[in-house]
Amino acid sequence: MQDRHRQRMAITKKELEDLIEANDYDKIFSDYFNTFIVSQCNKVDDVVDGVPNRHGVSHSWYHSYPSKKASLNAILLTDFIIGLEPLEGTQASA
Repeated sequence: MQDRHRQRMAITKKELEDLIEANDYDKIFSDYFNTFIVSQCNKVDDVVDGVPNRHGVSHSWYHSYPSKKASLNAILLTDFIIGLEPLEGTQASA
């Protein structure tokens, strides 16, 4: 098993955009993910109010934590992503 290093959020966002497009969904789903679900957060100034971010939460960088609605949005989008068909030729589909 290979060690997986932390992947830049820009790469994750691009991979999700490609996956959503390959599943014939509108770009609005990846835009929603990019705007309301995640953000790149490497220091306290990177925290976006109302946008859940595991790294920001683990370091207690939030002045007020995201709402239950924001958490539910993340859960629902995660469920949507899990239901997508994998891209051909990816490690996950091998």
